[in-house]
Amino acid sequence: MFEISEKYFEKKFLVPPKIKNNIIIFLNQYLIPVPDFSEGYNNSIYFDDESLTDYQDGINGMAYRKKVRIRYYGQKEEKVLLCNLEIKEKFGSAVQKKRFRFKVKSINTTSNLFSTLKFAKTLNKDFNFDNSELLFTHFPRVQISYKRNRYICPFTGLRLNMDSEIICSKFWTNHNSEIKQNIHCNSTLLEIKGKSNPMLPKFLNKFKLKNLALSKYCYFISNINVNHNFFKFLDSSSDSERLSNWSL
Repeated sequence: MFEISEKYFEKKFLVPPKIKNNIIIFLNQYLIPVPDFSEGYNNSIYFDDESLTDYQDGINGMAYRKKVRIRYYGQKEEKVLLCNLEIKEKFGSAVQKKRFRFKVKSINTTSNLFSTLKFAKTLNKDFNFDNSELLFTHFPRVQISYKRNRYICPFTGLRLNMDSEIICSKFWTNHNSEIKQNIHCNSTLLEIKGKSNPMLPKFLNKFKLKNLALSKYCYFISNINVNHNFFKFLDSSSDSERLSNWSL
């Protein structure tokens, strides 16, 4: 069955390279690393339709927007991958995730989400998918990996994630056109999550971190469009402006 999270709120901040180590020192001093899951690598394959509707909703700040992805963990693929199909929905500022856990020997990113998922060992009668149209409209667009350090505030319950070594290892220009090319993002992100509007802990205020609205998925689609112009229907000049938001 799909697990549905409680609604939560999140904010992202850009961490300048010159103060990254200082922030890590403060995080380790004031916060608690998440037990048994404090550090690791996230790998996500993002799916979107032919018109990149989810991407365009994201960059235009629509009140309702979503991201569809398959996520697995670790630097190397194991013999059997434990994966999550996730639909991350935003309702204004509130976020909610639908998650379905499954296992595969390898992720065969074929023509659409349905073809990709049919290799899963655990897809059965419990797979009750309200958004079934996405199975056929959405196909792979980008694969993104990054290192994540996870912390929790013992006083407020806020969760803080530090994301670094962010890289897009391949992307798809259409249903059957996979291009393997490493695109590096030299930025580090600090992400804060909480049940209400999360604020930076006071000990981080002095760093004057820049608030970031653009997601990793939107960043790499914009990057690919600016540098390769594969998506003729997108405005590459606007994408250039968005990418500048990730620079310091």
